[in-house]
Amino acid sequence: MSTLSIGFKNFTHSPQQISLSVTGKLPDWLKGRYAKVGMGHYQVGTEHMQHWFDGYALACQFAFRQNHVDCNVRFIESEHYKISQQKNKIVYPEFATRGNMTLLTRLLNLKNLLSTDNTNVNIIPCNGDLLALTETPHAMLLSKKDLKTLGPIRYNDALKLNLTLAHPQYDAQHQQLLNIGVSFGRKNYYHVYDMNLQTKQRRILASIPVKQPSYQHSFAITQKYIIIIDQALKLNPLCLLMNLLLGRKSYYENYQWQPEQGNRFFIIEKSTGKLVQQLQTNAFFIFHTINAFETNDTIMLD
Repeated sequence: MSTLSIGFKNFTHSPQQISLSVTGKLPDWLKGRYAKVGMGHYQVGTEHMQHWFDGYALACQFAFRQNHVDCNVRFIESEHYKISQQKNKIVYPEFATRGNMTLLTRLLNLKNLLSTDNTNVNIIPCNGDLLALTETPHAMLLSKKDLKTLGPIRYNDALKLNLTLAHPQYDAQHQQLLNIGVSFGRKNYYHVYDMNLQTKQRRILASIPVKQPSYQHSFAITQKYIIIIDQALKLNPLCLLMNLLLGRKSYYENYQWQPEQGNRFFIIEKSTGKLVQQLQTNAFFIFHTINAFETNDTIMLD
């Protein structure tokens, strides 16, 4: 097996909690839990996922106590995952996999074409449990105790977003969770919003119209500002809809690299939601911001 193909192996063990052997001694202060989520299942029947980002979500948690480590692993029981197991094929499309559906089925399942609930990117705390996220508005609640899927989180608001970032930022200054969403329509927007996971409500703080949304995965915040990077990997929402309905292209295949567009930095003031500055740069691709802070009147962004 090649080095790369190891990353596409299916996790085949039954969900269980196991005790891990410890070589040496763990620090006495190391207590608590570390949870993560990733891709764990790529082949269903005779069909294979087409991209590493497409694997069905597998949650993993390590519990540390008195030089002892317990590990618990479970698949997240999203609708996309459960139906694929029932049908023994990849039914709904994922990031770069088109899925196996008739035209009529695609027409009847438009929401599932545009928005996967396969939350395989990130995990954050949520009211004593865990919330698994991906690049769509879907989020799956997991039990912190044993990682069992408790179901999708339902927001108590009317906010309609087509895409969201899997990496929200915690604003410690205002004690709120911030995120970026993208909405498609006659006009396309980037929305900055806060998330109250106790009340399950989201509130738009700023909206920026864009002609063609770019691929968005993370953003940055400083004490005063929110920074959105509009990069040169662009999406035409109308073409996306038609290609998904006809099964011609996956979500990923609809993006086009347009280096002539360059990249733009949108600088938004936290306190007012105003776009205070827009900077144009040469084109570059980005997944993750690492750090951002202010020094005097300058924003430092890694």
